[in-house]
Amino acid sequence: MKAIIIGAGLAGLTMGCELVKKGHTVTVYEQNSFIGGVMHHAQKNGYEWEQGPLMLTSFDGGGACRRILSSLGVTYDVMFCDRGSVFPDFALWKPVKYAGPLWRKEELLKQFPDEKKGLDAYYSFYDHMLTLYDIQDKLEEKKSLWYSLRLFIAFLWIKKYASMSAEELMDTFFKNDHLKTVFIAILADLCMKPCELTALAVPSLNIETAFDKRIYTKRGKLIDPHFTYIAGGTERITEQLGAVIEENKGKIVTGATVEKVIVENGRAVGVRLSDGKTDTADVVIASGGAKELFFKLVGRQYLSDEYIKTVSEILPMEAVFMVHLGLDFDPMQYQKSELCYYYLTYDIDGAVDDMRKGIYHEGRQGFLIYVDSAHGDNMAPKGKYAVTIYTVAPDTLLSANWEDKKERYADMLLELAEKYIPGLRSHITEKVIMAAPDYRKLMHVDHVSFGGLVPLIGHIRPGHITPVKNLFFIGAQSESGGGVNTQIRAMHKLFKDVISNANTAKH
Repeated sequence: MKAIIIGAGLAGLTMGCELVKKGHTVTVYEQNSFIGGVMHHAQKNGYEWEQGPLMLTSFDGGGACRRILSSLGVTYDVMFCDRGSVFPDFALWKPVKYAGPLWRKEELLKQFPDEKKGLDAYYSFYDHMLTLYDIQDKLEEKKSLWYSLRLFIAFLWIKKYASMSAEELMDTFFKNDHLKTVFIAILADLCMKPCELTALAVPSLNIETAFDKRIYTKRGKLIDPHFTYIAGGTERITEQLGAVIEENKGKIVTGATVEKVIVENGRAVGVRLSDGKTDTADVVIASGGAKELFFKLVGRQYLSDEYIKTVSEILPMEAVFMVHLGLDFDPMQYQKSELCYYYLTYDIDGAVDDMRKGIYHEGRQGFLIYVDSAHGDNMAPKGKYAVTIYTVAPDTLLSANWEDKKERYADMLLELAEKYIPGLRSHITEKVIMAAPDYRKLMHVDHVSFGGLVPLIGHIRPGHITPVKNLFFIGAQSESGGGVNTQIRAMHKLFKDVISNANTAKH
C-alpha cells in the first residue's frame, strides 16, 4: 500500500513511521523547509527554544508513548519536571522539604480555612478520577475483563459528577471564587470557559505530580501520571521520527505545498502540488486545519451537509504570543522552578470572552515563564540561558494588527515579567518574537488554534475517517485532539484502521 501524508508535524511523522515499519510505501509532503511543525525549535545564534513548555506524560518508564516510540526505533532521555503557580494574592510553590502528595491541599487550607469540607470532597473525587484514568490507560494497552469491571466500578464513584461542567463542579465543592480559580485557571490556555468543559476533565488539568516531581506515583497496582521534559527538547522526537521514515525507504519532501486532494468516484486517489505535479496513492492522510483541508483541498461537493456543518461549527483555540530570550544570567535565582504560570486574573470567563472578541490583555491577565535551557545543553551557549515568556492571545486583533504591535507588546510582557525576575531586560542577549502571523505561516492555517479545537462539552470533532473514502484526517483539529501524548497514541491506534480501510476499499 502507498500512503501520501500531508504535513510533517508530530501526527504525520508518527503515522508515517507506523506505516513504513510495516512495509508500506510512504511519501510525506511538508510546506515548510523543515519537519516537526510546532515541535520544531525556534533558533538564533546558538540558542534554541521550544514553542512553549511541553510537560509530557507517559514518556517515562513503561508509559504508553515510551512503548510506542521505542517500537518505532525512537530513543530519548527525560527529565522529571514540575511547575509553580502564582495568583494575584498568593502563590503555590512546592516546599523546600518534601511534604507529601497532598501538600497543595494543606497550603490551600491555610489560604482558605473555611473550605476544608470542599477540599476533602475535591481530593476524594480527584483520587477516584486518577484511578479511572489509569484503568483506561491499561485497557488501551490491552483489553481485560478484570480492568473493564474495575472501570465500571470506578465510574460509579464519580457518576454523579459526569453530567456537570467544570464550573458546576467548582460550585459544588467551593464557595470562594479565588479557590475555584486554582483548579480552572489553566482553562484560559485552552481558550475555554469553565462552563464549556466537562467536570471529569478537571483532575487531568491538575495532576498533583505536575506541581511537585517528588510525589511518588505508584498506588498499589495503579500508577498516577508523571510529568517529564524531553532532554534537549521535543524536536529530538520529530527528528528521529523523520529519520526512521527515511531509513525505511519512505520519502519526506519539504518545501512542497499540496493544493488539492484528488478525488475520483468519492475516493481520494492522490494529491496535486502547487507546482502542478501530481502524485497518486492508495490512501491520503492529512493533518492541519479542518476547514483548510475539507473546504479548500477537498471541496464541499464531496462532503455531506452534516459533515459540512460539523466542520463549519468547529471552535479553534486562539493564538499565543511568545517572546524567546537569550540571557546572560540565571533567572532561576528568582523563579523557584523551570516553569511558572503567573495567573493574574480570577475572571476566566471575561478573559476568554475578550480573547474571542480579539481583545488582547497585553499580559496583564497572565503569562508563563519557562527556562528552556534547564533541559538541554544544546538550548543555549555555555554560560547563557534560553527562556520563553508567553501568553495566550487572539488570532486577530480587534483594533490593530500584530505586525504593527508585536514589538510594543513584547516590551510590555517583559516589563511585567521583570516584576518577578528583577533586571531581566538588562540581561537579554537575543530575542525572537512570535505572534499569530508567524504561527499561521508555521501551521499553514487561516486562524491559529495553537492547541487544536476548544474541547466543548458535546462538541463533535471531525473524525479520522472522513466521508471521502481513503482520506484520513489527523492532527490537533481531528477527533484525537491536541497534545503530544494524545497524537502519538492516536496514530498508533489509527494506523491499523488506515490499512484495514484501504484493503476493504480495494475489494
